[in-house]
Amino acid sequence: MSTNYRVRVGTPYTGFGGWTTTEVCFRGFANLTTTRGQFVTSPEFSCFGHQWRLGLYPGGRANSEEGKVSITLCNKSSISIMVIV
Repeated sequence: MSTNYRVRVGTPYTGFGGWTTTEVCFRGFANLTTTRGQFVTSPEFSCFGHQWRLGLYPGGRANSEEGKVSITLCNKSSISIMVIV
């Protein structure tokens, strides 16, 4: 069974053109190691004209709260992006 979730935080900036989603699936999640600091990465994928890679830490990163999963999103493109907060 597949469930899709969307999390939207904050008010979009002026000129916002709409949401773009990319589904990244980590098959066999239940069998991944829960050792803190150990991770798996997705293949690179394209979104907003950039290449990305998602890192998943099933046991959390070194500074994570016990029992929490951590993720990282890395821009693999040679061009930097600006995040508007």
